[in-house]
Amino acid sequence: AARAQCERLGLMAIVDDVIAVDPADAPAAKAEVLRRIKALGFIGDTASDARAAVQAGVPFAAVTTGQHTREVLAAAIDAPIVAT
Repeated sequence: AARAQCERLGLMAIVDDVIAVDPADAPAAKAEVLRRIKALGFIGDTASDARAAVQAGVPFAAVTTGQHTREVLAAAIDAPIVAT
């Protein structure tokens, strides 16, 4: 669905790949992807995104107009959050 949305929005020209993970253990699965692609950071809007960034050892930028508020995201991890 994410790939289809990127295609509909004309974003695939600037998107290298769309990677989906198993939601059963999303933070660990996302962290593994972040390590594998040698991510410099992670932008997300869920507590699982924040936890994944911490597990992968990369900075996390929170989209606080998404699924969770800054307060929810800040409570999810013990690391600074750059709100965007």
